[in-house]
Amino acid sequence: MLKLLIALTWVTPRTLVDICPTIDSLVQHLTDEQYADLAHGLTNTSHIHEWTRKQQLAFEKDLEGSGISDRLRFLLSKRYSSDGRMAVFNSPKSMLNAVPTIGRGVKLSYMIQHYLDNPGNEKQLESIRVLYAEISESDEGLSRRQRELERTVVIPNTVAQKIMRRNTEYPRIIASLAERACRNHAFSKQKAVGSIAASDRWFDPVQGTKV
Repeated sequence: MLKLLIALTWVTPRTLVDICPTIDSLVQHLTDEQYADLAHGLTNTSHIHEWTRKQQLAFEKDLEGSGISDRLRFLLSKRYSSDGRMAVFNSPKSMLNAVPTIGRGVKLSYMIQHYLDNPGNEKQLESIRVLYAEISESDEGLSRRQRELERTVVIPNTVAQKIMRRNTEYPRIIASLAERACRNHAFSKQKAVGSIAASDRWFDPVQGTKV
């Protein structure tokens, strides 16, 4: 399985087109557990050689009529950009239907990443809430990209307040970021004690007294 992970991470799109039939045969012989492990491994390594949208479209065109399985197409999609993956996952013939045991969880992960790129997108946020409610057990481990975004994302205060009113209905990372946004907003409205003391002249000598 390590060889599959290396090939699916490093091999160029042009070469993958040629060896896809061989890889597909190997993928079909994986158990569900092995397949899930491979998919998880690719989530952590695919950023090394992420394809551009142009590469993705050329690759998909080259694969037309190849007959490779949706199980392999799903693994290959992990090399796509975030926008490219969402376009594929939202298509009527989404290959996620071929991997129901992990499909919705993976789609949720990509939706979260897509949202973190634009935290003011309330439509995307609502889609996440709806999908999250449908998943009985969710792997909320963060991808490398999500961990990077978590340190810098700022959810708008109005959106953060809406999330906090129903915080249990959102994935943990979004609820946590919303809580941080609300806390930072509250702090920003408070004047520092030193500023208040200076402006109100707390420590100025009282007129008529000796210092």
